[in-house]
Amino acid sequence: MTEPDPARPFPCSTCTPGALPCNELSKLGKTSVETRQRSTGNRNMNYPVPTAEPKEPDPMENFKKQMSYMDSLQKSSDPETKAEAERQKANTLAELERSKYKSLSVIKNDNESGLFNSIYAKKESGFIKAIIDENIVGFSGSRIRIRLLDDIKAGNHTIPKGSYLYALISGFTEQRAKLTITTILQGDKIFPVQLEIYDLDGLEGLYVP
Repeated sequence: MTEPDPARPFPCSTCTPGALPCNELSKLGKTSVETRQRSTGNRNMNYPVPTAEPKEPDPMENFKKQMSYMDSLQKSSDPETKAEAERQKANTLAELERSKYKSLSVIKNDNESGLFNSIYAKKESGFIKAIIDENIVGFSGSRIRIRLLDDIKAGNHTIPKGSYLYALISGFTEQRAKLTITTILQGDKIFPVQLEIYDLDGLEGLYVP
């Protein structure tokens, strides 16, 4: 009796007459499974890898951004804030314009002395008498009107007493308001100068108790 060849299909007791033997069916099933796996793998390669969905924005972060935006709107509509920004812009533009011109030397025309607030001519040793000619609540960059009590000369140009000069508040220290004069208007001419205000105590700036 010969041994059955394991490589060849053979029927068993459960095989249906006329159908493929069991071992042949198992081979077909295995081949079908492998084919499906390869086919599925190829399809997966044609699609992008799914990414994680973006996280929803944090409500607290949105609230903070909204509050910051509202605060900026309120500041931009605040009259004092807008006025201060305009003053700073005007001062910057004025400084740029003045830097184009050389300051004139300013001297007093006589040697009289007095007990009034004085303007110190930077390039001279004397003082020029003047008074604050208006009541004003000043801020940094505010304009202050000053009236001369002496005749002065700006370069070769005479400025008579009684003329108005205009100073800007350039800063504040403890109980002092610093004022500077950078231009003098006389007729239709503007003279660039560099003057600083000194009070009766001889210190720079006006005493503000």
